[in-house]
Amino acid sequence: GNRLKAADLVGSARVCATHSARDIIHCLGGVHVLFPLLAPIDADGGVDDAAAELRDAIDLLAAMLEGSRLNREALQVSGGFALIAHLLRRDGGRRLSAAALPSMERLVRSVGRHAWQGPGGDTEQAAVRLLLDLRMWAGANVPEEALAAHSRFLQKLAKRDPAALRSLMPPNAIVDAVAEFRSHPGLNPAAARARRRALLAVMGELLVGAVPAVYYETVQAAFSAVEDAGESDPAGAAAADVLEAFVDMLQPGSPLGTWLAGAIVSECCGAAVVLAPLTRTHAQTRAVAIRLLTALMPRSNTEFEAPEHDAGDGKHQMAPPGLMSAVGEALVRFPLTHDIRAALFELMLGGQPVPAVAAPVAGQGSKPSSKSSTFGGVSVASAKAAAKYAAGRFFASVSSSGSAGAVQLSKGTLLEPVAGSSTSGVPGIVHASAAGLLLRLLEKSEESEMRAGVLELILSLVEGAAGNAHAVLGQAGWQQWLLPVFTKSVDEERALALRLFRALHTHAVLRVEGGAGVVETTAAVVAAAGDRNQLDAPASLRTLLADLFEGLLEQTLPPPPSEDAGDVSSASWTSTLAAAPCGDNLWSLLPLVTELSPEQGLGAETLRMCEGAWSALEALAPTVKSNNGARGTPGHSRQNSTVLDGHDVDFGSTEDLPRKKLAAQRPAQRAALQRVAFRLIVAYIREAPSPMAESATNKLETLLGSILPTAPMSNEERESASARLHWFLAALVRAESDLASSLPERAALAGRLVGAAVGRGKDVLHGDVIHGGSLRGGVVPGGGASVRASAVAAAVMTTSGSDGGDPLRGLISEQKAAAGAAFDAKEGRRAVEARRAASERAASEAASSYYHERTAERGLLERRAAVMSQVCDREGQRRALANARSEEEAQAMDRRWTSLLRELTDESGPWSAACRDSSEDPSRPPYKWKLDSAEDSSQRRLRLKRDYHYVVYRDEDRDEKEKAAGSLGLSVNADEMSKLVGGDAIRVRKNPQEDDGTMDEVAVASAEAEAEAAAAAKVAETEREAAELTREDRRKILLSLPAMLVGSKRTVRGQVKVSRVAVSFIADRDQDDDRNGQESALTAEGNEKSKKRFWRWPIARVDEVHHARYRLQHVAVEIFLIDRRSAFLAFQDKRSARDAAMRIATCRPGITLMDRRRKLAAAQRAQERWCRRELSTFDYLMSLNTLAGRTRNDLTQYPVFPWVLSDYTSDSIDLNDPQMFRDLAKPVGALHEPRLKQFIERYQLLAEDPDSLTPPFHYGSHYSSAAIVLFFLIRLQPFTGLARSLQGGRFDHADRLFASVDRCWRACLESTADVKELIPEFYSLPEFLANSSGFNLGATQQGASVGDVALPPWANGSPHEFIRVMREALESETVSARMHLWIDLVFGHAQRGDESVKRRNVFHPLTYEGSVDLDAVKDPDARAAAESQIVNFGQTPAQLFRKPHPRRAPPPSPLPPIRHSPHSVALTSVMAPPRFPPNAPASPVAFVSVEGSDLASVGGGNLFGQSANVPGLPSGVKVVTASVDCAVGLHRFVRPKIDGGNSALTQAIGSAADLIKDVKEHITGSGNWTQGGDQYAAGYAVECDSVAVKRRVAPFAAEAVVGSQHFATIAGGKILLSCGHWDHGLRVLSVEDSRELQIATGHRDLVTCISTTAGRVGRAWAKSDAKGALGALRAKALNIAQGYNDDGSGWDDALGWNDGATIVVSGSRDTTVAVWEVTPPPDGWGGAHPSFSRGGGLGRRPRRILFGHADGVTCVAASAELDLVASGGADGAVLLHTLRQGRHLRTLRDAGSDAGVPSWLCFLEAPVAAVLAYDGDLLTLSTHGINSPGSTAPPLATANATERLHALTLSPDGRFLVTGGEKGAVVVRNCHDLRVCARYDGPGPAVTALRTTPEECIVGGLADGRIAVWAPGVAGA
Repeated sequence: GNRLKAADLVGSARVCATHSARDIIHCLGGVHVLFPLLAPIDADGGVDDAAAELRDAIDLLAAMLEGSRLNREALQVSGGFALIAHLLRRDGGRRLSAAALPSMERLVRSVGRHAWQGPGGDTEQAAVRLLLDLRMWAGANVPEEALAAHSRFLQKLAKRDPAALRSLMPPNAIVDAVAEFRSHPGLNPAAARARRRALLAVMGELLVGAVPAVYYETVQAAFSAVEDAGESDPAGAAAADVLEAFVDMLQPGSPLGTWLAGAIVSECCGAAVVLAPLTRTHAQTRAVAIRLLTALMPRSNTEFEAPEHDAGDGKHQMAPPGLMSAVGEALVRFPLTHDIRAALFELMLGGQPVPAVAAPVAGQGSKPSSKSSTFGGVSVASAKAAAKYAAGRFFASVSSSGSAGAVQLSKGTLLEPVAGSSTSGVPGIVHASAAGLLLRLLEKSEESEMRAGVLELILSLVEGAAGNAHAVLGQAGWQQWLLPVFTKSVDEERALALRLFRALHTHAVLRVEGGAGVVETTAAVVAAAGDRNQLDAPASLRTLLADLFEGLLEQTLPPPPSEDAGDVSSASWTSTLAAAPCGDNLWSLLPLVTELSPEQGLGAETLRMCEGAWSALEALAPTVKSNNGARGTPGHSRQNSTVLDGHDVDFGSTEDLPRKKLAAQRPAQRAALQRVAFRLIVAYIREAPSPMAESATNKLETLLGSILPTAPMSNEERESASARLHWFLAALVRAESDLASSLPERAALAGRLVGAAVGRGKDVLHGDVIHGGSLRGGVVPGGGASVRASAVAAAVMTTSGSDGGDPLRGLISEQKAAAGAAFDAKEGRRAVEARRAASERAASEAASSYYHERTAERGLLERRAAVMSQVCDREGQRRALANARSEEEAQAMDRRWTSLLRELTDESGPWSAACRDSSEDPSRPPYKWKLDSAEDSSQRRLRLKRDYHYVVYRDEDRDEKEKAAGSLGLSVNADEMSKLVGGDAIRVRKNPQEDDGTMDEVAVASAEAEAEAAAAAKVAETEREAAELTREDRRKILLSLPAMLVGSKRTVRGQVKVSRVAVSFIADRDQDDDRNGQESALTAEGNEKSKKRFWRWPIARVDEVHHARYRLQHVAVEIFLIDRRSAFLAFQDKRSARDAAMRIATCRPGITLMDRRRKLAAAQRAQERWCRRELSTFDYLMSLNTLAGRTRNDLTQYPVFPWVLSDYTSDSIDLNDPQMFRDLAKPVGALHEPRLKQFIERYQLLAEDPDSLTPPFHYGSHYSSAAIVLFFLIRLQPFTGLARSLQGGRFDHADRLFASVDRCWRACLESTADVKELIPEFYSLPEFLANSSGFNLGATQQGASVGDVALPPWANGSPHEFIRVMREALESETVSARMHLWIDLVFGHAQRGDESVKRRNVFHPLTYEGSVDLDAVKDPDARAAAESQIVNFGQTPAQLFRKPHPRRAPPPSPLPPIRHSPHSVALTSVMAPPRFPPNAPASPVAFVSVEGSDLASVGGGNLFGQSANVPGLPSGVKVVTASVDCAVGLHRFVRPKIDGGNSALTQAIGSAADLIKDVKEHITGSGNWTQGGDQYAAGYAVECDSVAVKRRVAPFAAEAVVGSQHFATIAGGKILLSCGHWDHGLRVLSVEDSRELQIATGHRDLVTCISTTAGRVGRAWAKSDAKGALGALRAKALNIAQGYNDDGSGWDDALGWNDGATIVVSGSRDTTVAVWEVTPPPDGWGGAHPSFSRGGGLGRRPRRILFGHADGVTCVAASAELDLVASGGADGAVLLHTLRQGRHLRTLRDAGSDAGVPSWLCFLEAPVAAVLAYDGDLLTLSTHGINSPGSTAPPLATANATERLHALTLSPDGRFLVTGGEKGAVVVRNCHDLRVCARYDGPGPAVTALRTTPEECIVGGLADGRIAVWAPGVAGA
């Protein structure tokens, strides 16, 4: 298995000196070589075996990290822990186990101080993230026990160090993880819930002590997650868990409660946040939401009574108006469940749950239910008792102070707090609205037992505490909610509803002022239900009134007396009933009782009501007995108005009314009593049971004295009382008459009452006699009052019992009796109307209240929706960003793992043998290659990389018709295309002088000057803003726009997101590549669809932002990075593109925004530099292409280069012969005169055609298009697949392919459809000419197979030679003298206008900038046609110059001597530096360096095609030497005085006029290329110090063979680096004062070689302000460090050094190569004594470690320009790695090859990139292309040295190799073929060190310690 393979790996590391396992792992490739052990594999064993193997692998990895700083740092810097987590996630966490957790903890601890903080303090790179990766532990296959163990670990960690954990795992991230966590087949829901709860518990621990912002973020994350939760059960369960966690944290006593409540109020609209979860279908979510509402609401009534200054407190914002209405509307849609019921009871009781514990059943006055009921598994009786029992625990004293304030029931009806209302020990209701909700939800419950249980528990609370009844009464509409239960057929529920009505009515009447209104409202509700035929309204009302009266009696009757007690007087209970407010309420209810009292048909319920009414009469009658105007029962308070005896009487407060007003109330009260009593007794006598009739008769006899008025009385009262009494007597007489025969006992009762009434009402009757004359209408004579009274009494007494008829009837006035009956009927109707009006008023008030409540509810919902929508939008963006970042990280980890696995298993990887198929030939791996997008400073793409998705293309036979149909080439007629587009799409410029948006040079200069101040101010402002921003602020998205990422392979649609950290592009999901219009034709065919969705470009690496064109529209932005990469983004419109460019440019100081104006200014600067020969022609043309909008990212705008040669048939070529070159003054179409005539005729015909819609043009095709680019690059992937896609998925016919350079050139001269120019690859990339991948390109009609491109004979069949000659031709003087004319045609003034017509340079108008407005084309077909024209037919570059381009200046004099006059070079001086001590023996000079600040611009650069202006170079350049004996020398290089072109030096070397002659002699070999003559004496020399100074490096190891490869200088010669020391470190020495500044260790064995490299600073068009460039460099370096911290990606992508940064590469005997970046000290290199004490130097560790050698490294070479590192091993292998990414590219030479052991390597950067190697044991020189197809490929050139070479160096322009060896001579060779060009003799000793100066002088060190100089002599010296 993997463990056996790991053993093989360890066994193969035979060269490690220490033989330590940790060091062996480091030498093999670092701890990354163990990562395959962590990757999921298809093991034969089960999960347990896989988990055990993972645990062992983690333990092994931890052991390799413990005690090994290099291994730890290598793992940490590369983001290894993130990669480990990614590998563990790949199988869904299947191998995770509880046993692996301790191993992972050990692994984390093994990195030491970086366990909790990564490099640079970046917490995102902390190792502990491996344990905190919630996504990894939420995998679909994580075992349950592993999940539980991890939960315990997190909880322990949270308790131990919450602050540290909070920094790595923010609470809002935990909320996100909880919301996303779901159960899976291997994890049951209970375990999933336990996991969520554990995470939420950790969240709670992390919130303790956090700043308020963390609470706000957590609350927003939590409730937005709940808000966005779906309706599925898993989502509901997760939301319920989140809500429950908040319920727990909001409990009293929690340290988080206040902060969380405040955060909820501040961020999420307070308690209204629960409204969304209340609408969820998941019942548990709704229940927990109610509990959360309980936690947020005030927990006692006292919390409502806040002082005014606390009105804004969060607790009072928790219950905004309309909240409970909204809650009810949310809940009413769902059935009532047990959880909802319990939660509502908890809410009702203010957060105290109803305990289900046994307690004594209590409740005096409560009737037991007829049936046994249960409530949540507990009997209702037990629940009632439990509720009372709970009071002792949760409500120690529920008294009036805990009752709610006054509640307005209706107009005129107030519920005031009742003293002593809750002293029974029953819990007090805090939120009575919950009771209302319960009552409303009863109808939704289908369980009878649940409904009964709810009713009985509410009944227990209401009956047990008056305050509870008081609270329920405050809920408007409670009668409506109880009515459905009241009408049900279930006896138990109806009985409970009646009891609840009774309790509430009793409380209202007995204790509430205006409580009669509650009963009247109930009556109105019942009457309305009766009108709807839902019930018998009168019968129901009689039952309710009967219950009310019984309740009143129960509340007021004293307890039964004991046996020995005496009689109990009824005065106590009657006085209680008569007292306020009960008495007032009873007076108000008398009309209702009168209405419901029938004259006949007394049923049981009616009798119950009547019995209660008799009790009320007994209580009220004494209050009106007095007739002398005295006060009644004191304490009466305000009551509702009613209508009595036709008068509106207000029974208001009687305490302070005048006696007269009080007396006015008595008649109305007596009249009310009379109506009720008389009506009741008549019905009783006729139908009531005899005992009840007897009892009622007795009661009325007692009451008559109170209810009948006595003298004196008003006439009005006398009249009404008389009529009523006459009616009553008449009714009694009739009853007596009717019952005399059948029921004599009842008749006797009637007779008794007649006598009693006459006796008690004698004053009323006497009035009738006095005023009427007689009872019959006659007059009774007589005198006084006593006589009259006795006469009336005697008349009644003598007639009542006589036998003859009915004598009393004659005394009763039938008229008055009828009047009394009519009057009472009228009063009854008026009472009914009054009650109906009151009901209507109450209904109106209820409707108004309902309207206001619903209005408040709507307002609350709108406010909540507005707040929560913002919260959800913000959180959605945050979560989307986090998910995108996580997905992006996963993608990056996938790519990193893929890259690492490829490195480990490729030809030089440690796992290569284990992973190679046995059937493969180990010597010939089947590698294929494709072009890498990496560019050098000249924007050349020179490197190929492995093509891991290589496709074997197979084309089936097809006929010519299919070929033509499948081809999307140049077959569309341009004229027809113009006619199709037409209209406003083409903007025809009639006036050639019309402004086209460009600016001339003067305008550019002035505009640029004006913008400098504004730009400086903008940079300063940006710097200030950046300094104030936090890390999270820098990560916030500043701009997000839809866009397309345009690349050479495909175009991807997505979103561009700009932050201060990075520019990101996120591709849209599920999109097909390039499915818009013609873009599909440019998609690489055969490549599988890319899964890459994320691209990121750190702001710290952005160098420039260019406004760009896409399809000739200014809607694009191109981003250029400091590592020479670029990105092309196309937006929907111009405004979006400009906004994006501006936003990116302002994210960091130092980013240059290149708009149109700045591009023109940059073109001017580049032009000046080229004219001064500071730029090569290649670099200049690439700069113009870039500034004109040409880019390799868009094949339709690919850079364009000219044909420069015209001879492709000769065997040899003379680049000094002007006839070999093409006429650059003419476009390609004008080079052949016969063809040109056809183009001119076309132009004239179009110009003369009045009907033509198209402006005239010469050429219908273009010199540059996507088809042309693919035509040339068809042999090179990815262009091969793109070319096939362009041709319909096949290769074009072989005769039309690019098969011959000569044939292509001839087609460009002769074909009217072909006027193409070249591409940059013709001058830089040989590989595109060879079919190295073996594509089957078909055969021509002559039967010849198409393979490699047929090259001109003068190329000798070598693509490298062809490219070299082409580049030499491009940089030749002939081309330099004429290139400005071609620039005028393509980029300059001859591109448009009259000059373009004169120069025959007019192309189709749709190819020009500004001529096409796609937005103006409304027709989709026409727009598609225009886009097709642009995509397929080419685009003319933007015009950069409006004036003729100046000619290039002639080359400076004197010319470089080695190239132009090698015969002029000779040995000019030899000097012996002083020794220290003076008598020290001479030691060979091992190293020479010629450095100086004036060489900074050329020291590490490539001067090919440039001129070093020697007269401008100052003298006094430093020469640093190092000897084998560790001595270091510092000298000066002295130049002769140069006056100009007429100097002696110029005469000696030759002037520019001699250039052609010298070069011709050089090519033919006819010149004298040996040592110069004696006439050239000393001119150049090295001047040594006169006094010896002790400068030494540390001693070398005994086994070190010291040579030039052991030394290097940086910082202009101020710093000397040395290796080969005994401590395996790199020594950094200050040359000036010999101070050792640093010892850098990165190897585990002897360091054998060292090399340095630095790229060119800035771009070709950049300003030449050195000070500004240095400032920008420092700013960029600072921002790179910030970018490392902010970006979070570490250095996984590429090293982030800037242009010009110095890179040090070291090789070691431990087989590794280390890459170091040199950081300047804080004060720069300018100081006399640089120091690294405050920073700078090589750093603590290498930036990269490169692996692959099987033996010690003998030599290294690095090139920042090529981004390559070459290394040679002691086994003969030569490897090539990328410098920035450290990726192994290829093996140039295999180990054990016959070439020998390489001892020196060097990169040739131009004209063709190659590696030059010297094998010291075989004395051979060889050059290898950097894209050599295989390790067995022959070298480009080889040569045998005739001596052992000790010193090798290159000329400044890279054309020549200068060597020195044992024979003491200096030999100069051509680099491209290694032929000897010149040989210069030396003073005799062996040459041991060499270096060339910029003016091509040679400084060498000798074996005897002296220094020699070979230089052109000065005549006459």
